[in-house]
Amino acid sequence: MPGLLLVQAAFAQTPPPQGAPSGPPPQGAPAGGPPAGMPAPPEGQSPPAGGKVPMGPPPAMPRNPDLPIWGQGGGRVLFNYDAELATVHNLYPPLPADAPKPSADPRNLEGAWAHDQAMVARVEWDAYGNPVPFTPLGKSIRDRRVKSTYVDGKPYSNASGECRPTGQPWLFGLYYPFQIFQSKSDVIFQFAMDHAVWWIHLDQKQHGTAREFMGDSIGRWEGDTLVVETTNYKQRMWLDVDGTPASKDARIVYRIRKIDYDKPKLEITTTVYDAKMYTAPWTVIRTFAWRPDKDVMEEYNCEPQSAEGGASAFGLVPEPNDE
Repeated sequence: MPGLLLVQAAFAQTPPPQGAPSGPPPQGAPAGGPPAGMPAPPEGQSPPAGGKVPMGPPPAMPRNPDLPIWGQGGGRVLFNYDAELATVHNLYPPLPADAPKPSADPRNLEGAWAHDQAMVARVEWDAYGNPVPFTPLGKSIRDRRVKSTYVDGKPYSNASGECRPTGQPWLFGLYYPFQIFQSKSDVIFQFAMDHAVWWIHLDQKQHGTAREFMGDSIGRWEGDTLVVETTNYKQRMWLDVDGTPASKDARIVYRIRKIDYDKPKLEITTTVYDAKMYTAPWTVIRTFAWRPDKDVMEEYNCEPQSAEGGASAFGLVPEPNDE
């Protein structure tokens, strides 16, 4: 599915199932889960004529101990919750019993991994249940992007729509797989989407002053967790499909570790530091399933779309620069 089309459609939403989670929380997750009092639209709600969806409070992110997704930082799901889970299971059915296993070395992250949670299209609260702490500018940009897509029916173009690297949070939020390669001096993520490459330099200083689409990333090991600090982005970013913003001056810290909730997983805890868009740092947690069957990734056909008229051919319009 082309990434640029993700910002174009409005979707029906249904209330998520409720219930207290069980089992150990992910790293840094609160015991209480998301905040109470987040109303959901009526069950089976559909977009009105013209595809325009009135803005309003998003449904609470469901808490399901089987994924686990509770405590991750949540918000609006793209489709209804059951449809999201069906998408995950259809894309990534259970592995055969004789499938290759990941390395037993906790510092060896190599192999193919894929998003295994319901997709969060708009982050509304962090991993601790707190609302995302927007500055007035950050909130106005997010709200304008949402209105452009779901009310005006004229979604803004973004990096995905223009076949440019989107930044790590967008790539980690979608269902596309990625593969990790390692050496003593580097860790490299190769994403299926946009052919994006994330190059992490271990225990070094920033390697230049030029800004890059994926930023400049320096990593270090803290125990069995790879801590990566990324700065020097070339452009402002959409952190999710609905347009939660980050400026090009954002500093984003990723804590990456292998975990095992009865199946091998990769856990990535992302903390956004961006004084232009947020009054305080905030954190989300995402997990990724071990998928050795995705070590050869399907081709991502974004360039032909760009050559055939680019973002404007799909109804995307240029976004004002109000940073």
